[in-house]
Amino acid sequence: MTPLALLGLCAAVAAAAESAPFMAVELKMAPFQGADAAHTQKKAEAFLAKAGYKVLSYQDNEAVRAADVKLAPGPEGQLAGVRRGFERMNVLRTLRGKPNVSKVVEYDDGRIGVYFLPFVYRPQADGLKFFLPEGAKLSYHVNPAMKGLWVELDVSREKDPQAAAREFARRYPDQVASADIRIKVEVMKVETR
Repeated sequence: MTPLALLGLCAAVAAAAESAPFMAVELKMAPFQGADAAHTQKKAEAFLAKAGYKVLSYQDNEAVRAADVKLAPGPEGQLAGVRRGFERMNVLRTLRGKPNVSKVVEYDDGRIGVYFLPFVYRPQADGLKFFLPEGAKLSYHVNPAMKGLWVELDVSREKDPQAAAREFARRYPDQVASADIRIKVEVMKVETR
């Protein structure tokens, strides 16, 4: 028996299934950035619709979906432990009352997870620091290397998709960082049983 079979995993090689070609576009953030990620998406989708394209997928790489709060360890002792418990309850109550905070979760390792809906941007998320006790650390679930808005656009009606991508980037240099034609190829599918 193979190691994969022992783990209950099944790997099947696909017959190189390809998607239809689509235009992969990186939009610059500045022309579209709104108060939160939902507002940004509306502005970007309105621009793309006006340009005559249907959005197949959309990804905002600068939106903060969640954050972790790690409270500073306090002094030892029963009284100090009671104080830390009250401080933690106050932090949880305060976080739950903030705009755009959809959920606050306590993890076993002591972290507090804060989830945003609609997603926010760093300046809004940084505002949580003002409500945290001294020594608390705030970290975000974002990839700092990925910037801008990435969208996939339908080009099924284009006779020459490559030319359409070049023209789209040429016509909107202030909004479009890059545009090219791609396909997705499924080479392997892994399922668990």
